[in-house]
Parts: sequence; C-alpha cells; structure tokens
Amino acid sequence: VIACINTLGYGDPKNGMGLIFDSSDWDGKTQCSYEGDLKNLGDAVPSEDGALLEPSIPQVQDFVVSIVKEICTKYPGIKGICLDYARYYGPLYGLSDIALENFSAYCGTAGVVSADIIGADGTTKGPLYSKWIEFRSMNVHNLVSKIRAAIKECDPDKMLCMWASADFESRYLYGQNWASTRFSFNANANYTATYNNTALAELLD
Repeated sequence: VIACINTLGYGDPKNGMGLIFDSSDWDGKTQCSYEGDLKNLGDAVPSEDGALLEPSIPQVQDFVVSIVKEICTKYPGIKGICLDYARYYGPLYGLSDIALENFSAYCGTAGVVSADIIGADGTTKGPLYSKWIEFRSMNVHNLVSKIRAAIKECDPDKMLCMWASADFESRYLYGQNWASTRFSFNANANYTATYNNTALAELLD
C-alpha cells in the first residue's frame, strides 16, 4: 500500500469545512487568489474544490511534515507515500500578504506588490514574474525535500512518490517542476536561469 495524501489541501471552501476553517491559526496562511481585481484577493474561493495552505510559510511546512511523520509512524507497514496537490492551486494563487513578504525577502526586492508579478490588470507579466515562478517552485521543492527527509528517517526503504500532470509545459504555473536539476532552462519571461534548482526528480523514488 502506498498512502496518497492531499499534501496542502486542508479545507473545503464550498461548505466551510476543514482544518483551516476550524482554527484561526490558519487565517491568512492559505494560497490567496486573484479574481480579476487586484483589490479583491480572496483567502479561499467558494467555487473551488479545495483550499490549500501557502507553502512559503515555515509553520505550514512543519505542519505538513508532521502529518507525514504521523502516517509513517502509525502505519509502519505502508510501502510509501504519494503526494497529491503538492503545488499551488492555480496560476493566480499564492498572492497573500505573507507570501509577498516572503517573496520580497527571497528576491531581495523590498515592498513587492501583486502588480510587480502579474501586472496591473492581472493578465500580463510584471517585471518580477519569472522570479515569482521560481519562488513558488522553490517553496514546493523545499517542502518535498523536508517530506523526503522525514520519510527516510522513519524508514529508508519507504518510497516517496508524487502525482503530477504529464503536461510539463504547464507545470511552472503551479509551482511543480518535476524535471531533474540537470535540465537547464533558457531564461525567458517564464523561467529564470536558475529555475532548474527548483526541480523535484532527484527527490522522488
């Protein structure tokens, strides 16, 4: 048996159920979405099928890793763990205040706002767009790396697997670079020259 988990999904916005609705500790720590107006950033869009936590936040990463450790400990006979939704929900998710603060620190640019990333109208690419793409993928990379370490500490023979779309050309929009770190990218509007450092292949069994 390989246990599949909804890695970052902890709430159902359609009915207001789930961890993130049960505790105020998670307020502002979900993947904030953009809905056509830069002044209208929602913490959980009611029409979506899941509300995902923001992986750039250390508290979120520690919490997810603790869930993985619990599964490995309570079910020692499982062959491994498969990660689903180890990503951003969509292209315009992850724009919360705390995520923008973390992004500012990551790229060394103070006071980053949404318009620096997706443009003033929400459909174009701002000057920091490619760095934002790298940032989101690096957050997922770091989380998966910590999950792998937790699994292997429990049992080196346990496998870490991941569900991901095979349409690789779309994955940059979701923070899920499942290529190898040896695969280099030509810097362009979507990719930085260091985007390969966010790759996941070497972390997966």
